[in-house]
Amino acid sequence: MRAPTVSDADHDRSAITKLATAATRNWKITMALWGVVVAVGLVAYGGGLAREGFPPVNLPIVVVDGTYFVDDPTTVDRDVAVPLGAAYADIDGVKEVQSFTSENGYAVIVEFEDEFSSPEGAAVLEAANPSIDVPAEASLTVRPIDATKFLEVYDLLVTVTGPADASAADLEAEASKLSTYLETGEGVDRADVRDLLTEGVNPTTGEEEIRQTRFIRAAFAETGRYDEAIAIGLVRSSDTDLDLLGFSDEINGLLDDETVLADGYSAAVTADFANDIRT
Repeated sequence: MRAPTVSDADHDRSAITKLATAATRNWKITMALWGVVVAVGLVAYGGGLAREGFPPVNLPIVVVDGTYFVDDPTTVDRDVAVPLGAAYADIDGVKEVQSFTSENGYAVIVEFEDEFSSPEGAAVLEAANPSIDVPAEASLTVRPIDATKFLEVYDLLVTVTGPADASAADLEAEASKLSTYLETGEGVDRADVRDLLTEGVNPTTGEEEIRQTRFIRAAFAETGRYDEAIAIGLVRSSDTDLDLLGFSDEINGLLDDETVLADGYSAAVTADFANDIRT
């Protein structure tokens, strides 16, 4: 039997083996190419490409919520949540409706078929609402869902806590000062205080009232306890060059330097997609 020649051995090698052999023989070129790849990767990670949280995600879900100052969840359910839920269930394209009530508020969650986007579903409900028989004293807000945002709107949330005797009005006042300060940030489009107090009409008396309808408690490492709190939602400007990581760094830097909060109050970032990207 004839012994295999060098050309026969080369012919029998796989493509991967041939590539590895060529890379070894031309190691200087291989190392140069490897260096270029590493350099491009470092530039991309360091700032050449924007580092974002999530690609667009469509959830065909819409939330309708509001207040109704009657101090009775059964009445809220009967007068507001049930009529809304029944009307929404009859709309073409609606897949499921769920409702939740409290003493003075409600939420109706409407899931549409997959071909709907959340904004499209919200538009459908907005068009239907005027024909639904609910008390005029009940407030009603339609909220499309954006799974890539906090509370459907925000890129980042800041929480403010105060002393043990801080009232809801006190927290709102301090949060308002901080939101104005945070809006000076280069990448901030707006900073919204998530109000704890809501103004509405009492259907029994017909008079306007202000009640606390949002309750937040937060614990910071410095205190080691849970305190009454209030949130500020921040929206990143569409015109900024800051990606999510840069935006996060800017807000944390502003909080480190803030001098607007009164003694006994503190603030920190408590919801931030940048933390997931960093890890």
